[in-house]
Amino acid sequence: MVSLQKSNRARISINVISGLLWVLSALLPFAVSPLRAWAQTTPSTATCPAPESQCGTTCADLAKDLSNCGSCGNTCQMGENCAAGKCTPRITCKAGQANCSGRCLKLSKDRNNCGACGNACASGQKCTKGACTGSVRAKTTAPVPSPIPGIGPGSCSLGKEWCQGRCVDTITYTNDDQNCGRCGNQCSITQSCTGGFCGCAAGYTSCTGQCVSTITFTSDNNNCGSCGHSCSIGESCLGGTCQRTFPCPPGDITCH
Repeated sequence: MVSLQKSNRARISINVISGLLWVLSALLPFAVSPLRAWAQTTPSTATCPAPESQCGTTCADLAKDLSNCGSCGNTCQMGENCAAGKCTPRITCKAGQANCSGRCLKLSKDRNNCGACGNACASGQKCTKGACTGSVRAKTTAPVPSPIPGIGPGSCSLGKEWCQGRCVDTITYTNDDQNCGRCGNQCSITQSCTGGFCGCAAGYTSCTGQCVSTITFTSDNNNCGSCGHSCSIGESCLGGTCQRTFPCPPGDITCH
């Protein structure tokens, strides 16, 4: 009887252990998958020669690997190339040229892409056989020339300004037709400068946005006697007044 009980307990223990092992084997893939995915997408250079990085169990050059372009797991689409870590449209470059972001360039002499895409030479250098050579040019600022005594803008005394090759009294800008209000501001032939502003000159008046001679008001059918005063049909402007030049038809009560 005792032997039978021991045998049953042993059988139960074996069944329990078998069940636990089955559960662990079922859960193991769920625990390993995230770690495997993290390892595949996280680059590491611990075991790979430069410039390659470790992506999962392989070493890949992230600058040109189609399956790991720029980062582990970033796969370029069909018809694309991986250039400088970016997926770009696939183009066929001539011998001696390289695909830099979709452009065929000669890395042996391109100052902005010298030896590698995006490697720009400094100011003053040139690209020779894929290497930047020459001295770096220092930035310089041209000195501002000092005014020559008696000549130039710095030579004018207080109240005067250098204008058109000479020192001009700024007070003349109030009535100078050639420099009205400021240097070089010329009034038109029908205008004069008054108080620094171009206005209609004597004998002219403003009419429809222009300076018009008042003499034209004596004979202008559209501006007879004053701006905007038009003569009627059959009338003419004579001496600044609208006068009928044709006799009124019989029975036309509108004619006067």
